[in-house]
Amino acid sequence: MTTVAAVQPAERLVVGAARLMAGRSTVFIGTGLPMLAAALARRTCAPELVRVFEFGGIGSPLERLPLGVGESRTFQGGIDWLRECGVQVVDLASPECPDLLAGFISRHPEVWNEDIGD
Repeated sequence: MTTVAAVQPAERLVVGAARLMAGRSTVFIGTGLPMLAAALARRTCAPELVRVFEFGGIGSPLERLPLGVGESRTFQGGIDWLRECGVQVVDLASPECPDLLAGFISRHPEVWNEDIGD
């Protein structure tokens, strides 16, 4: 017989929020569970959903979820628009940055969860 792990309350919240986004065109989200719910909605019931991040990013494809809404992956349209307006944008995004932040989170969850939540 296969044992199924119990569904955690946060997981239920993400699934329920994703279902509420079905048929919607735009959602305003932040870090954590709202971002997970929007990602799940895009993949299941709202493929055209445009995500507007609390930090200002709009419509990023997000092939991989960012650790926070301030990552350059959440600002692709904004960066392009700034460049079109003649602003020199230097994107210092590197593969090391998400890895550094993930390492910090795993070593110091109490500091991360103080502001972000678990």
